[in-house]
Amino acid sequence: MSDNTLVSLSDSLAAAVSAAAPSLVRVQSGRRVASGLVWGDGLVVTVARAVSRRHTPSVVLHDGSAHDAEIVGRDPSLDLALLRVPVAELTVPTRSVHAPKVGHIVLALGRPGAGPRASMGLISAVAGPWTTPDGGRLDAFWDVDGALPPGFSGGPLLDARGGVLGLNTSGLVRGGATIPAATIDRSVEALQQHGDRSPGFLGVLFQPAKLSDEQAALAGHAGALLITGLKPRGPASQAGLRVGDLLLAVDEQPIAGWDDLAQALAGKAGHPGSAR
Repeated sequence: MSDNTLVSLSDSLAAAVSAAAPSLVRVQSGRRVASGLVWGDGLVVTVARAVSRRHTPSVVLHDGSAHDAEIVGRDPSLDLALLRVPVAELTVPTRSVHAPKVGHIVLALGRPGAGPRASMGLISAVAGPWTTPDGGRLDAFWDVDGALPPGFSGGPLLDARGGVLGLNTSGLVRGGATIPAATIDRSVEALQQHGDRSPGFLGVLFQPAKLSDEQAALAGHAGALLITGLKPRGPASQAGLRVGDLLLAVDEQPIAGWDDLAQALAGKAGHPGSAR
C-alpha cells in the first residue's frame, strides 16, 4: 500500500468522524456517563443503562450546550433508551445504505468527555437475527474486533463512508455489540407510542434450529430455538434449562422461531411463564 493510499484512507476516516460528530452527544444521569446519538427531531438514543428516572438526564450537544432531557422510554431488553431534548434543530446523521461484510473497516464513536473520540476496527463476523438474554430481538449480529472503549456505549458504529450502521453497547454481550439501525427504528416507534418496554424474559441466548422428523412430529412444528447461552441466575437458568436444550413452547404456545418467542414473551413482565 502506497503512502498516498494511506494518507487518503486516513483523511477519509477523519472526514467520516467530522461528519458524524455534530450528531454525537454526551449523556449524563446522576453519576452515569455515556454517549448518545441524534435520531430525529428533538430525539436522542442512548443506552438504557445510562439513564434512570431517578435523575433527569443531561445531554451535552456538539456545541457544548447542556440541556435537560425527558426520558420518552427505555427498552432494557435492547439496552436502548429514547430521550427528548428541547432543541429545535438537531443534526441527524447519515444512515449507511451498505450491509457490513467481514473485513469491512468500521469506526466506533463516543463522546464520554468534551469532544468526540473514535476507535477503528474490522467486522470480523456477520450473523443473522439474534435474541438478547432479556428477550430483545436484533436484526443482525456484527462482531467487531477489539473491545468497546469506556464511555463509547450509546455512540454509533460507522461504515468507512461515515454512514451510521447502528448504536454500540457493552450491555448486551461481553466485548460489546451493535444495535442495528433497523432495530432502533422499531424500538423508537414503540417507545414513542407506549413508553417503557417491560417484556417477560427467559435470560437465554438462542439460534434457530431445525427439528428432526421425530421431534417435529412430537412438537407439531419443524422449527425451534437452540439455547446457546444462559444469563447467570436468570429465569431459564434457575428453571434448570441448559445450553444445548431446544425451546419448543412457552406457556403451551409453540415456538418455531424468533417471532413466536417475541409474541410469547410480550406482556409477561416479571413472570416468564413455563417453557419446555
